[in-house]
Amino acid sequence: MMTKKVGMLAAVLMVAGLQTGCIVVATAEGSWGMGLCGCFETATSEMTIEVDGVSGLDVRTHNGKVSYTGGAASSISVSAKKTGKGITTCDAKAALDAIDVYVEDAGAGRKKLSWRWNTPKQLSWGGGVSFTIAGPASLGLDVETHNGGVKVSGVAGDVKAVTHNGSVVASSSDGALVVETHNGGIEADYDGPSISLATSNGAVDADLSGCGIVAGSIRTNNGGVRVVVGAMTAADVDCESHNGGIHADGGVNVQESSRHRLEGTIGAGGSLLTIRTNNGGIRLKTAG
Repeated sequence: MMTKKVGMLAAVLMVAGLQTGCIVVATAEGSWGMGLCGCFETATSEMTIEVDGVSGLDVRTHNGKVSYTGGAASSISVSAKKTGKGITTCDAKAALDAIDVYVEDAGAGRKKLSWRWNTPKQLSWGGGVSFTIAGPASLGLDVETHNGGVKVSGVAGDVKAVTHNGSVVASSSDGALVVETHNGGIEADYDGPSISLATSNGAVDADLSGCGIVAGSIRTNNGGVRVVVGAMTAADVDCESHNGGIHADGGVNVQESSRHRLEGTIGAGGSLLTIRTNNGGIRLKTAG
């Protein structure tokens, strides 16, 4: 009889949970615990970071996207979208109120932009912050998020973009470009001398047609790789695919080639550019 009552109550709570977005589940012992946090509240705040004496910006967030647009700005403008999640609307509001966005010195002329809980986090809370940023093109940028995509454009300094779950789109020149994601594709438009692109699961599309001499590596475990080169692009290229073909057009002087491996030079050659994929094809293409 008790089992039937518990089952009926679970069914009622499940229906209520589906209607509100907050689900309550029963444990095997008959006690009640909290399941999915389906209620959320959002708020957006704006801030300005002065750049006098600042050479770089480090951005750190959990559960949020990051976008940076470089230009002729004389300061850094930040729009922070905060999201608080909870079992109930009151929980979500409390979680939102407990999120603080902050800026602090990171040493060596750099600033750090991130967020933290301003009170001990409750078990029923979840949260995250997405940042939309506009600042100087010359600023060195270091971005890391655990769940969310990263988009960077118009940067002429060093760029490092890391996400554990999400795609990365990056456009930069002059400085080094380092991109890493565990689950997501990479799109890069790069005009500089040093590149490192790596993803565990996703395709990689790299436009290097604006590069001169370029060195580095492009890697994916599961996905294809497409690299576009230009008239001035120069590198010694070493390509390998374990499960997939390799194709190169007239912009590559092929020295050694098989179905799964290719060595040669792009333009005048020089620095080494390695391209690897375990599962997927590789295509080297001339722009135009």
